[in-house]
Amino acid sequence: MAETDGDLDSASTLRQASAHWLRHTMLTTHANNDVSLKALQDTAGHANISTTATYLHKSDKERHDELIESLTRN
Repeated sequence: MAETDGDLDSASTLRQASAHWLRHTMLTTHANNDVSLKALQDTAGHANISTTATYLHKSDKERHDELIESLTRN
């Protein structure tokens, strides 16, 4: 569709998309739309929530750190 629409840059990027890139994009998109870190962990199948944090961008990681801190306080 991107190529048909004349968006050759996006078409080129999408042709090179890997399963990891799609997984990262999905997790990041959900994180940016306020899906809980626990839900992301379950979706990704990570045993440790810190593994899920590696998929998050810096601002999301800061949010992760705050959540972890709040969990350790309780």
